[in-house]
Amino acid sequence: MEGPVFFHKATAYLRLTQKSGFIFLRDYRALIGWRWRKVINALLNIRSQLIRKWRGCVLMVIFLATGSFGISEAVSQRRDNRYVEELAQNITRQSNARDAISTIIALRDYLRHNVTRDNYPVVGRPFLRDTAAYALQTGKGRCGESTRAFINMAESVGIRAQRLYLEGQREHVVALVTLNDGRQLIVDSIDPPYFQNIEELHQVTRHPEFKYYSSINLHRLFKSPSLPANTYEPPGLTYFLENPHALKELFYFSLSGTCAALLALGFARRYFRARGAATDSAGPSVLRHPAPALATVDQ
Repeated sequence: MEGPVFFHKATAYLRLTQKSGFIFLRDYRALIGWRWRKVINALLNIRSQLIRKWRGCVLMVIFLATGSFGISEAVSQRRDNRYVEELAQNITRQSNARDAISTIIALRDYLRHNVTRDNYPVVGRPFLRDTAAYALQTGKGRCGESTRAFINMAESVGIRAQRLYLEGQREHVVALVTLNDGRQLIVDSIDPPYFQNIEELHQVTRHPEFKYYSSINLHRLFKSPSLPANTYEPPGLTYFLENPHALKELFYFSLSGTCAALLALGFARRYFRARGAATDSAGPSVLRHPAPALATVDQ
């Protein structure tokens, strides 16, 4: 008998507090009803609301953080682009370069004289390697950094270039320039170079230390030629692969856009769910309260 007595006392207390204006529970009938299922449903509803708000807050924090990081990387990339482009234009202007070949030679020679591998460690370099602007400003870099600097400078003056990995007795990185007439030239911009002069791609076989070339760095990962010799250039990806700031900018903005899409999807779902609930609740009231004209006909 203690259960019913407690229930009646609790109900009387809640009614009293409701009349006196001190009721704090929004839906007390669901919490002290005869069936505990209502209590469980109320708790589950509170839990789902908290989870939904928690997810929304986390997505909003990630959206703002990644958007801020993306803007920071974009600013750094624009600054590097401006520096590299101005330097490339000054080099070609001072060397009186008139055509593509003379421009390539001027940029290559500048890098050979101003970027060195001395005191530049092999171990401990950034995962995405240093930027072209860093190599040009500090004068430090190995074949990969020097090639990256050449590719960016060549692109800034309208010459198409990409990275090419050479394998064999030696491992080396050079730039592969594609001219308007279709010729593909190897440019070695590190000092001392393996390719002293500009050579065409088919002349690689003249160098016994290199047996394989590829524009995709899978060979070094798997330690065996997993692809035939190739000069495949991923469409639209060369710029991002040769600019770490741009690659991180793309990553951050992609993540930020994904969070924005999820937030918009959640908002749309809640909107249509609330709209459907309002429609369902309005339906029975229309049936319970017929229009005056229909009531007159029934009478």
